[in-house]
Amino acid sequence: MQISSRFTMAIHMFACIDTFSDQKMTSDFMAASIGTNPVIIRKILQQLKAAGLIEVARGTGGVTITRPLEQITFLDVYKAVECAPDEQLFHFHENPNQKCPVGKNIHNVLDKRLLEVQRAMEEKLSEMTLADVKKDIAVYTEKSYKSFDVTIDITTSQCYSTTTRCNKQSYNKLRRYYKMQKVVEFLQKNPVQYLATVGRDGKAKCRPFMFCFEQDGKLWFCTNNTKEVYKDMQENPEVEVSVSSPEYAWIRLHGKAVFENNMSVKEGCMNNPIVKGQYQTTDNPIFEVFYLENPHGVIADFSGNPPYEF
Repeated sequence: MQISSRFTMAIHMFACIDTFSDQKMTSDFMAASIGTNPVIIRKILQQLKAAGLIEVARGTGGVTITRPLEQITFLDVYKAVECAPDEQLFHFHENPNQKCPVGKNIHNVLDKRLLEVQRAMEEKLSEMTLADVKKDIAVYTEKSYKSFDVTIDITTSQCYSTTTRCNKQSYNKLRRYYKMQKVVEFLQKNPVQYLATVGRDGKAKCRPFMFCFEQDGKLWFCTNNTKEVYKDMQENPEVEVSVSSPEYAWIRLHGKAVFENNMSVKEGCMNNPIVKGQYQTTDNPIFEVFYLENPHGVIADFSGNPPYEF
């Protein structure tokens, strides 16, 4: 088979580039995390760059990812670093004996089956994205937070582990991302929330709302700029979102509503048929999107356990 460790190394490299995006990413740094030679990392970087998945800065170094993680599948990475020129998963032995009845017909027997296996694998790889990796890295980091072999040097703000060194801010970034995913999961499971605002008349207002999705670490919502709720948020952007689950748990989420003409977010909102039915196109002049700035709150229930704060 044509799959080598380059594929898993490339996935590992993407995880490093994203996790430690607040510092310059080098082949030496990634090699230390992966446990391999920097020369191998540089060869894989060249392949990923040729596939248009990353950009490598000249001179000063540093690596950036060219597309949102949700738009890079495992199949994209596989094709970048693993595919043979003929893009065959299985390397067929080259010289079957044509004078042998088995050797003469072995291609006819196996080619179709091997192609079916390859297509099934590629279909599965296309369903997985680097965003899935980011989410799981955050989950496992949070689980191991207390037992992880990391010490923090307060004077240098560096974290040290048995294998590598990372910036304290990067490690905390993973923890924040994990907490954000807990909020996203709760909102997605309970899709109709209630948005509380202070009306322009000074009185409390509460309206049913729908969370769209998380992108770039922000919780996005959408609304209509002809509605009273939009005008209320323009006057006073401090809002609170709340919803309960069938299991008698609830979330209270406070933040400042920040409106932004983000076309990428608007395009994402259009994947929801309800939003699509209301606004039709992303350039509809009444279509507005906003995110919550500095969101914080709690997820709690009646179990008596401490609430989950974020």
